[in-house]
Amino acid sequence: MQTTSGKTTKPIKTQTEIRPLSWPWVHLFQPTHFIVRELALPLEHLPMELDGMRIAVLSDLHLTPVWHKAYERVLETVEALATDMVLVTGDIVDDRRTHVPAMPVIRRYLPALRSRLGTFAILGNHDNIGSSQELDRLGIQMLDGRRILLETGKGSVELIGAMGPMRADMPEGFAARFEAPTRGVPRIVLAHFPDFFPKLQSLQPDIYLCGHTHAGQICLPTGAMLVRHDHSPRKLCRGYHRIGPTHYIVNQGLGFSGVAIRLFCPPEIVLIILKRAY
Repeated sequence: MQTTSGKTTKPIKTQTEIRPLSWPWVHLFQPTHFIVRELALPLEHLPMELDGMRIAVLSDLHLTPVWHKAYERVLETVEALATDMVLVTGDIVDDRRTHVPAMPVIRRYLPALRSRLGTFAILGNHDNIGSSQELDRLGIQMLDGRRILLETGKGSVELIGAMGPMRADMPEGFAARFEAPTRGVPRIVLAHFPDFFPKLQSLQPDIYLCGHTHAGQICLPTGAMLVRHDHSPRKLCRGYHRIGPTHYIVNQGLGFSGVAIRLFCPPEIVLIILKRAY
């Protein structure tokens, strides 16, 4: 991995399962087990004060009116990770038509995500504008089409949310609305769809976060995806990649879409740790 200074740096990756698993690669009807994928990401010009900042990234919750025990383990795990912020990259609700039946679960789940600076989110294609207003009232800071310069007490972090919830809601020239990034201020772009990256690459994000694909949800034992629901190259529809100066991350998600099964594709939480690049 080449940085702009010519030095070679690599993210430090670890993968931790939160408890011993009897069926680690099969999930039926509810997300019973999940993994925490840790990425230590070196950033050019990261201020010393932000070195070690911890960010939990969740995606594709697909909440329904039913509360599952796994949700409690997600909340406990996020709290135990002692993060500075939580970022959610869309598909909070499963029902495309209405979020209303799932609101009791949403009210119980999202405000209970504990971090020092709070939870920031965008909509996905299963969400709707009504759910965005409800989430605002719950104290979840919605980023759809918005930029926030977040003062952390140790330095500033810039968050930009792509417009949604549908692909057609993302206008051409969206990235041109924003000024160039500021040296020493990490720029994190949230987008539900991986294939938005070509439209947003001119933002020069340090980190690009997305979801939507569930990394296939139903995969072969090799991890190969059968369906990706995205126009990006197959290899860019899951996992971590370095594209130019950008750390590009596709979250496997925590929930189900369509058939309530995950096969060889466990749900995950991504833990990002910002590091100075030397």
